[in-house]
Amino acid sequence: MGALQLVVTAFQRMKNSIPAGNPHVFSHFLRSQNSNQNLSMKTISILGFVLFCSALGAQTVNQSGNTSALPDSTPYRTVERSASSAVWQRQTYQQAPNGTIVTNTESYVEVATGLNHLSGGKYVPSSENIVISQDGSSAMATNGQHQVYFPGDISGGAIKLVMPNGHLQRSQPIGLAYFDGSNGVFLVAVTNSTGALLPSGNQVIYTNAFAGLKADLVYTYTKAGFMQDVLLRQQTPDPGALGLNASSTRLQMITEFICAK
Repeated sequence: MGALQLVVTAFQRMKNSIPAGNPHVFSHFLRSQNSNQNLSMKTISILGFVLFCSALGAQTVNQSGNTSALPDSTPYRTVERSASSAVWQRQTYQQAPNGTIVTNTESYVEVATGLNHLSGGKYVPSSENIVISQDGSSAMATNGQHQVYFPGDISGGAIKLVMPNGHLQRSQPIGLAYFDGSNGVFLVAVTNSTGALLPSGNQVIYTNAFAGLKADLVYTYTKAGFMQDVLLRQQTPDPGALGLNASSTRLQMITEFICAK
């Protein structure tokens, strides 16, 4: 039996022993008890008062600590864009000491080359994805500050690159050559090769793109630029056997720019 229940039980027994109809008997009964009983009742009464105050205090703490439900923080969203930056913001909430809900704005700035591009007169996020044309004859990357168009066959077509300022550059890979600083030797020429989109989504590969050498051409489109790489799958000839200085010989990729405006 709990302490509070003992107090209630004692109080109930005392009340039952008081004759009915005399409103003053209860106080007279308390005064007429012997000293031991008075001490016992005072102890019980004090205990009941302490328990009552403790319960009241607990109730006060619970009421003061009952904060209002705060709204969830909003997700980050862009509020401003430029060619190479984006401002992201979100709102968070907290409760002030007076109980009011305070809104805080958190923000950061994302910076990257080619992050956004103009579309319809406003900046929108750039994308590095390359898409294949509906007829499958070519591929293109057009959702960036620069655009690239890929031919179906690297030998029969040119790479078209539209610069951010609108200038058009056409390029045609020619072949691989050695150069030791003084002399050069042409090794292999580009041959017929059909392009394929790699799983990365931003790369086009022309396999076996060189006649007489197992090597591929790989083009990579990014928001910040455009790259052409040669993937060698076979050892190239010894430069010394071709009359070159092997210690200073470099392998070169020769690319012709047909027209630049």
